[in-house]
Amino acid sequence: YPLVTGVQTCALPISIVVPSKSDRPGKKLVDRLKGFGFEISELAGDVERQAISIAPLLYIQGGSVHDQQGFTPGEVADIKRYVLHGGSLLCAGLAWPWVEKAYGNKPVGAFPLNKIGKELGFEITGENVGKPVARDAGIFGGLSESQLKAGDWWPSKVVSLAPGSEVVSEDPEGRSIVVAYSLGRGRVMVFGNPGMLDEDEEILRRSVRYLLPKSKIQPK
Repeated sequence: YPLVTGVQTCALPISIVVPSKSDRPGKKLVDRLKGFGFEISELAGDVERQAISIAPLLYIQGGSVHDQQGFTPGEVADIKRYVLHGGSLLCAGLAWPWVEKAYGNKPVGAFPLNKIGKELGFEITGENVGKPVARDAGIFGGLSESQLKAGDWWPSKVVSLAPGSEVVSEDPEGRSIVVAYSLGRGRVMVFGNPGMLDEDEEILRRSVRYLLPKSKIQPK
């Protein structure tokens, strides 16, 4: 089921949303959010704009090969309206296991996060890429390769067709792993592996800071 969190560092609560049969946020990620001042509470039922409109940020994690439900067209439309009207979306998911014959053998377009991405301008592809490398500038500029590690899984390539998109993280061959961009009055940030957010506090801190620039959360 989805989760909702409130945070003392922002004027409004923050929502964490996961499809009911999908992967939930990792314990490390949740504990770090609590450390930032977030309070975790449960949001029952489908994603509805009325329920999420008071939150400045939405977190959606997907990628389980067991996830058969995903989002309805109505939920996708509500999420899009939410971002266009000033909400920010942080999402992360592995799509390559979804398309592998040994795992899911399903089309990448049916990947739950890609149903959202089709309307918001991104896709988590079925291409399995290399580990992220360090960058000198940008949102993750100055972070070491050990900080950018993607857990135990190799990430999926992420692409964005949205104007002004920034490649936040890439592999040694220049294939994008994390992208970020503005959309309407809101912002979007997409990870090709949830493990990156789960493994390093500074990655999560900088991501939230990008999405919530008026928050008190600052990069170290």
